[in-house]
Amino acid sequence: MEINSEKGAVLILTLILLSVSIIFITAMNRIIYNDTNRFESDKKLEKAKKLARAGLEEELNNLEAGEITLGSTASNLGAGSYQTTVEINNQGQLLISSQGIVDGRNKKLAVKKEMPVLMNDYNNFAEFNNWVNPNQEPKNISLNNKTGPWQYFGVTGGNGNNGGGRPDHAGPPEGGGPPDHAGPPNGGGPPGNNSGNSIWGYNSGEQYLYTKKEPSVISGMYNSNDIALQDYEIEVEMRNNNDDNDKMGFVFRYQDEDNYYLFSWERKVDYIFIFKIEYHEIAIYKKTSSSGLSELVADNDYFFDFQPNDKYSLASWTNIKIRAEGNNLKVYFNDNPTPVLEANDSDLESGSYGPMADGLKDARFRNLEVTPLNVGENTEVVDDNSAVNNSALELINEQTYYKDSNSNYDPSKIYRVSARVKQEQDPNSGGQKCFLGVQGLDINEQAIDNYYVAANDVSLQASDGWQTFVGYFTGADNVPTGINPTILDSAVESFRPVFKVNSTNGDGTVRIDYIKIEQLEINKN
Repeated sequence: MEINSEKGAVLILTLILLSVSIIFITAMNRIIYNDTNRFESDKKLEKAKKLARAGLEEELNNLEAGEITLGSTASNLGAGSYQTTVEINNQGQLLISSQGIVDGRNKKLAVKKEMPVLMNDYNNFAEFNNWVNPNQEPKNISLNNKTGPWQYFGVTGGNGNNGGGRPDHAGPPEGGGPPDHAGPPNGGGPPGNNSGNSIWGYNSGEQYLYTKKEPSVISGMYNSNDIALQDYEIEVEMRNNNDDNDKMGFVFRYQDEDNYYLFSWERKVDYIFIFKIEYHEIAIYKKTSSSGLSELVADNDYFFDFQPNDKYSLASWTNIKIRAEGNNLKVYFNDNPTPVLEANDSDLESGSYGPMADGLKDARFRNLEVTPLNVGENTEVVDDNSAVNNSALELINEQTYYKDSNSNYDPSKIYRVSARVKQEQDPNSGGQKCFLGVQGLDINEQAIDNYYVAANDVSLQASDGWQTFVGYFTGADNVPTGINPTILDSAVESFRPVFKVNSTNGDGTVRIDYIKIEQLEINKN
């Protein structure tokens, strides 16, 4: 069949028009569809915006009522949800934000509030007063041998040996000395039941340690936590209820069974004195081998004479103070400022402490207090033109200090801790970690915990120069959190600044320009 040219042209034109119509209709449908979706999306976005505004208004109302709480809160309203967040930004402003969410569409609104300083505890270290190193504080230590760090010595029994006690000898040549008697046996005890628990007991009612029977050798305990302690002062009360002529006392700078100093006290009928070790009614001994004890006195040619009330007597507690500082060893009685014994020796520079008895039943000990000495001596205020006030606190070796002044804590307030610190010299050995924050105290001003909110386990480098650390704390909870701001324990009633540098056991040098604690007031306008 033949198609003439006119009919062919009409057919082609018809096809073109049909194609254009299809394209037009498709495009219009797409436009209508997109417009519809955009309209629906805009409606969802507007709903999300309204939800965000509702959450923001809720937090602002809380702020106005003084009930602002840091952190995030989510609310699900069925058709959508919103999440509010109250936080402190890097500029020290209170940032309140709220995000509305409807079917995947999000809208976030936020406001910033300035926080003027209401209280300022500023420590610029032009001087270093009213700061305490906790390692310098006296420690009250329980003598309960059933708990804690106490370890026995000289009480293993079994197949021990006497180790060569001193031979019998006469008393001092003048003054009517005691009859001949043997010196203390040394080394392990003879075969038999000589275990620590069989010898030592604790009266939990009256809180004293005592010997339940006569130890056949020098028997005692030492505090295993303080085996590395160097210079310290011991105060303890001692008493004996047994009319026996044997010994009780205290070991100090105890390192092991063959290395320690020993203050020994023996009851006599009329008097107590010291001469050399062979007249050992009261003495300081040293043990540096398994072979035995050796006597220590500052001058081997003199002795101390005491009044009757200086000796130990039945049913009478006596306060004993032992001071080991450098190579100087002293013993005091009953708060008398003059030592009754003094010796100098450099063999043992460190070691623990503890009660001792030898052949004496019912030797009693109570109210033990130990005070470390010469702690924090590498601490001073130095000139430093790069510091804000041209002076800084310089600390060598690991040091911990807290301020001896407390501020009342209001958990509804927000507090800021800031400090400027530098590692002046990197350590040759040990660590260089830094900790900065506050110590929380309970209603009795007893420390609960340290909250290192500004710097926690931060490694300082001398190449970094001065660094400023900032942290915040607020609120109270039975389960404190480490977030920033940190929430403190609900028992905290007051706080004070605290820091630790050159941790752990570092020998570097740190300088602190200032430590500042501020209570912030939220600007509600």
